[in-house]
Amino acid sequence: MMRISTHLFPLFVSLAWCISGCGQPPHVFEEETPHPTQARQQPTEPTQPDEETFNIQCETLHTNTDHPYPGQKVTFSAQLRNAGETPSSPGKLVYRLSTHRFDRQGRYLNHDLIPALPEGGQSTQFAHFTLPHTTPGRHYISVRWEGQDGSSRWVGIHPITVTEPPPLQLPPQAQKADLIVEQSLLSRRQAQYAEHVSITSNIRNIGKEEASKVRVRYYLSRDHILSSSDRYLSYDTIKSLKGGQFCTKQAGFHVPHNQLPGDYFVLIVIDPLEKNDEFNKKNNIKALPFSIHRQP
Repeated sequence: MMRISTHLFPLFVSLAWCISGCGQPPHVFEEETPHPTQARQQPTEPTQPDEETFNIQCETLHTNTDHPYPGQKVTFSAQLRNAGETPSSPGKLVYRLSTHRFDRQGRYLNHDLIPALPEGGQSTQFAHFTLPHTTPGRHYISVRWEGQDGSSRWVGIHPITVTEPPPLQLPPQAQKADLIVEQSLLSRRQAQYAEHVSITSNIRNIGKEEASKVRVRYYLSRDHILSSSDRYLSYDTIKSLKGGQFCTKQAGFHVPHNQLPGDYFVLIVIDPLEKNDEFNKKNNIKALPFSIHRQP
């Protein structure tokens, strides 16, 4: 018997179909061979993010007073515990003051550096700060953990009630006005040329009589004594201060370009022209340490 090659078989089928006049030849299906570059893709399982294996918890929060007033020194204690399954990353606790719970825009108070805590490890931290000037009423001290591994979360909150400062007891001999710088703060203790520095100060009349048109001037000095060689920076004016009354003033200056680098003092000078009759004129200057650094 004559053998027909498998390669010629489809041709013979089509020729026979045409001779019989049966229309279009039937389609002969051939097995398709996949292209070698078409690799079959296997479905992949979605990957789950790694779960956090440690958890810093703030178990107790305490302050030395829950009714502080602006200017009062406050001590804040926090007891931490690593409730996770592995040692924690080193980090820090940041304390902020705000009128809302867990407000990241709250006013910075202080921070504590925290070493790595083992599983179940505990640590008690103490922070000290002076309560800044703010309105009386309910406030919150929020505590936020910021780890060196990038973790960040709120771990505690402590409510306080800010009160008015207590009335100042005037000495019997202070029958005249007496102006002092009660509190003062620089936005930075060191700066480079042209950088801006803000000055915040509380100025109080501890005398009995009212002081009016009080001029406040700011100087850059090599020591804590005002002299003619000191550099004038800025000024401010207080309309009036009654006996026992205080006000908060804010001023600012840019570090002069031609000032030599080194250690200085920012002098806050009250009533430099002595327009008010004061009981004590020797307490009208407050010196704040300040350094100027050369630009790299």
